[in-house]
This record gives sequence, C-alpha cells and structure tokens, in this order.
Amino acid sequence: MIFLLIINCDRVYVDEEWGNPRTLQMQILSDFFKHGFDGSGDDGGSCIDGRLTSAWNWCSKLAKKPFFHFFMLCGFVGFDGDFRDGI
Repeated sequence: MIFLLIINCDRVYVDEEWGNPRTLQMQILSDFFKHGFDGSGDDGGSCIDGRLTSAWNWCSKLAKKPFFHFFMLCGFVGFDGDFRDGI
C-alpha cells in the first residue's frame, strides 16, 4: 500500500527528500514497527491491549513524523476515512 502511494504521489518530493521511494518506504515501515508495538500504550491491561494502544499512539503522532508531508501530498486525511480523490 505504501509503495503504491509513493508511485502515485509527487515523485520529485520523494526523490529530493528521501532519495528514492524504497528509502521512504523503509523509513515509514521501520518507524512503525519500532514504535507501533513498543508497549507505550500499556495501561496495566492485557499485553495485546497495550500493543494495540501503542499502534494507536503511533498513528496519533503521525503529524510529528518526518514523513508526514508525504502523507499529506498523497491526500491522506486521517485513519478514519479514505484518501482524498482528485489531487
């Protein structure tokens, strides 16, 4: 999914900021797998509950990530809906 977004998005931005689409893809995925399941959402409940909350926390902090502008250029409006059409 991420790679398809990179292909359909502003390739000039991707190349200038990240070097190539693969580097951007790996940055996004490595950041998610590093922080999306780190237990930061643990509230003393079950292990799976803490992991799911960690993934939610990662999503809620997307605006602070260095690759957030890429998501915006591709029409991302949030995790509650679809990407915008006609960009």
